[in-house]
Amino acid sequence: MTTRRGFLAGILAAGVLPQVSWADVGAPEILGACRDSAGAFGLVGLDGHGQALFHIPLPARGHAAAAHPTHPEAVAFARRPGTYALVIDCLSGRVAHEMQAPAGRHFYGHGVFVAGGIYWPPPKI
Repeated sequence: MTTRRGFLAGILAAGVLPQVSWADVGAPEILGACRDSAGAFGLVGLDGHGQALFHIPLPARGHAAAAHPTHPEAVAFARRPGTYALVIDCLSGRVAHEMQAPAGRHFYGHGVFVAGGIYWPPPKI
């Protein structure tokens, strides 16, 4: 008889756990920075009819976001002269990584994923 732990280990070994995708957050057609009616800043995903699928708080005014090509992940960029870029899991709303521009620099509000999902500009480690 198979145990629950053995069954789960088998699933993991077989790689059959479903991968999350943009469909899991409603397949947004637009990602953008916003300011809500309370004055808080955020990243919003909109469907083709302009309906919000998700809203994730940002620490300050945002400008744009780059969407990962397959995973529900985005990098939200501060509006100039802001200095943050946040890698956000759009399914959970969790900030996975925060990047800060070097002193005296900013991100100009834009970035892009390259090479199948690596974001640019790269984070400084």
